[in-house]
Amino acid sequence: MSRNLRSTITQTTCFSHIQRETAHLTEKSLVIFDIDDVLVTAKDNVLRGSKKEKWLDHYFNSLTPEESLEISSYVWTAYETEITDIQVAYFNEDLRARNIPSIALTKGWNGSMANRPSHCDDRIQTLKDIGIDFRYSFPNTPEIFLNGLENCGKIPSFKEGVIFSCMLSKAIVLDAFLKAVDFKPDEIIFIDDMLNNLEDIQTYCETHAVNYQGFHYVGVDARETQPLNEEIAHLQFQTALREKKWLNDAQAHQKLLHKPKSSQE
Repeated sequence: MSRNLRSTITQTTCFSHIQRETAHLTEKSLVIFDIDDVLVTAKDNVLRGSKKEKWLDHYFNSLTPEESLEISSYVWTAYETEITDIQVAYFNEDLRARNIPSIALTKGWNGSMANRPSHCDDRIQTLKDIGIDFRYSFPNTPEIFLNGLENCGKIPSFKEGVIFSCMLSKAIVLDAFLKAVDFKPDEIIFIDDMLNNLEDIQTYCETHAVNYQGFHYVGVDARETQPLNEEIAHLQFQTALREKKWLNDAQAHQKLLHKPKSSQE
């Protein structure tokens, strides 16, 4: 790593702290946000914060990638979200007012999912509904597919300021996007709830001589006050596997209440 290159990863629960760290950025910089558990978080307890990966792994690790995509599509198109921190909407607006490019980079899928015509449009609308809009960045770039990359028949894409990596490495997909739009930022600030994603982008930045500040956002876990009801969580995932539908917390709770005790798992 170059002696003058800045490269750090800091854990934080506060978007105000991250926003202060962008005061020096210019139009040649780039701020990147993960979506889940950074911009929005699930209303259902088992899909919030660090619980999500543990439970997804428990139920999906034995499936093929294609099976996992099919079942997870019924989860991701049915669950409801809420903003993680109202400050993030002000942060997005502040970056736009200063004309500092910012985008979202999610590992999520694109295309049709669970009979919904466009998962991209659904996710983009979810962000707009809470006052977050990345369309001002790269406004002359239409929806593009990053050819040469593919997973389960899906190709990572960019639309209205959001990159969908289709579960591929965020660093690899980001590299393909920056080449496609012919943009080399002088600094990248990346906010993600998964440390391995932050480390991958850090390696990318060091390799390409780009200043880097990574923020490991753990605000969702830090503010979690509701203990997980594992009986409800098991029922939600078992229903997704067997019936290809997602029960929210209230629906799963009601189903348990009306389930004969002898048949409860």
